[in-house]
Amino acid sequence: MRIREMLEILDENIDYLEVEHVISNNKYELINLPKISLAINKINELGFIDNQFEIINKDLRHVFNDRSPQIWVDTNVFEKVKNVVSQVYTLSIAVFNALNQAISEQDELSISFKLPHYNQLSEVATFIKDIDNICGQTLTGKFKANVKFQNFDTGSEWIEIVIDNKEAFLFFGQIVSSAFKYLREHLTQLKQTQSILQTIEIDEKAEEARKLMLEALDNNVKAQARLNAKMLMEDFNIDIKDNDYHGKLTYSISKLAELIQKGTEVHTAINAPEDSKEVYPDPKQLILVDKDVKFISEKNPKEKDQQNEDNE
Repeated sequence: MRIREMLEILDENIDYLEVEHVISNNKYELINLPKISLAINKINELGFIDNQFEIINKDLRHVFNDRSPQIWVDTNVFEKVKNVVSQVYTLSIAVFNALNQAISEQDELSISFKLPHYNQLSEVATFIKDIDNICGQTLTGKFKANVKFQNFDTGSEWIEIVIDNKEAFLFFGQIVSSAFKYLREHLTQLKQTQSILQTIEIDEKAEEARKLMLEALDNNVKAQARLNAKMLMEDFNIDIKDNDYHGKLTYSISKLAELIQKGTEVHTAINAPEDSKEVYPDPKQLILVDKDVKFISEKNPKEKDQQNEDNE
């Protein structure tokens, strides 16, 4: 797990580590215990509260597993709960501060890509080349930017890049959003087509029908990629008559969607500008179908040009 991921988990859960309670007749109602329990379970994944987690499982399991609308405990149990939560809080703050000091300050315009699970070094090289192509073909003209390779975490397989101006950084976020949108549309249509194909009996005529349906799906998917690119150009006042850029943007949206479908994650920095949170989609919100499903993607315009030259 990346240090930045650990920081995110801590940052998202530390604030819940305070026992809110109401006292009545020497009894304590633990108002926010379910949230505390969820936070501790998340923090426990980081591996530094083993002793506290053992205490909870050994002595306080009946309390933390209580799903009653109101959780009332006596003074003795309340003090135990308060003490163990306080310990988790203290340790979490200490680890959070230590990690903040250990990590180099992250550029606010950085983007991290989690690689799919690759077994070959050549696959990693191809992935980096794909990201380089996407950035190089889209961050031009009015959104021209220098893209710098910042870091490669070999342990958890993340690469990090930095885009040197905010306008291009936000525009790239819209490209990612378009890729997410396109992927949802693509996979929905693919599932629908596959469902219909499963109902067709296999014979010579049916096989021809299957080919026609798959061909229609292929054409429709490619049309969707082109439409998503056109809409993005219109939203950002890019000349839609620029067919060369439209082709490159179409390819980039399609290729990025393909990489996401294979398992790629796209994350902005913890300290990214606030307005970027409205632009870059949350990868957790995207529910993917089987990653073995073949993805219909556009060819790189450069590859098309090369093929045309070879055919002449």
